[in-house]
Amino acid sequence: MSLSPVNLDSFNHQSTKLTTGRTYHYVDQLPANYDANKTITLLLIHGFPDLWAAWKNQIGPWVEAGYRVVAPDMLGYGQTDKPDEPEEYSFKKLSDDLAALLNHIGSPKAVLIGHDWGSFIASRFVLWHPQRVLGVAHLSVAFFPPNNEYVPLEEIARRIPDYAYQLFFADPATTKKIEDHVEFFYRSLFAVSGTSGGSISDLARVLNGEIKVDPSVIKTILSDEELKFYTTQNDSFRGPLNYYRTTKIRFDEEKADNLPPTYTVKIPVLFLRGTADSTSPEASIGLIKKFLPQTKVINYEGAGHWLMHQEKENVAKDVLSWLSESKLSSKL
Repeated sequence: MSLSPVNLDSFNHQSTKLTTGRTYHYVDQLPANYDANKTITLLLIHGFPDLWAAWKNQIGPWVEAGYRVVAPDMLGYGQTDKPDEPEEYSFKKLSDDLAALLNHIGSPKAVLIGHDWGSFIASRFVLWHPQRVLGVAHLSVAFFPPNNEYVPLEEIARRIPDYAYQLFFADPATTKKIEDHVEFFYRSLFAVSGTSGGSISDLARVLNGEIKVDPSVIKTILSDEELKFYTTQNDSFRGPLNYYRTTKIRFDEEKADNLPPTYTVKIPVLFLRGTADSTSPEASIGLIKKFLPQTKVINYEGAGHWLMHQEKENVAKDVLSWLSESKLSSKL
């Protein structure tokens, strides 16, 4: 069966209990010319509140270009385990899960491609497992180094007002509010820019019972089929929201392991960002260039946060160009 973004059953779905003790669902696509000793693996890491299917439009082109592509449902999502405790979502544990997944599929090294929280996780994977990485592509969220001092989420939101929504997501009471309004939640997050009722502030006000908005009036970048898939696969939100409840947990584990401020291996780095994405300000370019001067930066003019949906052909093409330029095959 040939891969089709509109037929998610056409992908090669797998599930396994990793050596870390957690069971992960993932898609594993092999190219026609697959060679266990030469084929490069691309490990795709989605963010909040996505699924493996966030990459459905890129997996086919990357496989056709000769890459093995592995895209898991991250912990707490879809068909992967959903532990309740926030500490289970520490980024060291998530990185160890991904390393165990690479072990399971027999890939000693991989190129990591992450979006949103997935980009952050990819950066920490490189810091904890540097010898497992051939290169890394950050989408929408740039690399930033481990903090020397603990900064509470409340202070982060004060310093960066665009991140204030993270306090709402970190609040334990938000879990049930979202679960009671799943369709509205997804429509709001994936709303077409400027759509009435589709902002984060509108989302919080609706979930807090302050205003009412008919979900059907919110125009979204998702099709009806995509929206149905998301709302049925992610009907529980304690796990996904736990990522926002790990600020102190992440600081403690990074401090304990004395993580370096930048990547300790010489690898190619790509940063893709939408110029209209409030979570990816222009200042983030300077930050990633400061710590990773080898980074190639591509801006998508007018694009928002959901690059794999909004710039699906460009993301597929630009990642392939970067991979080709990087000549990664000689580094296996």
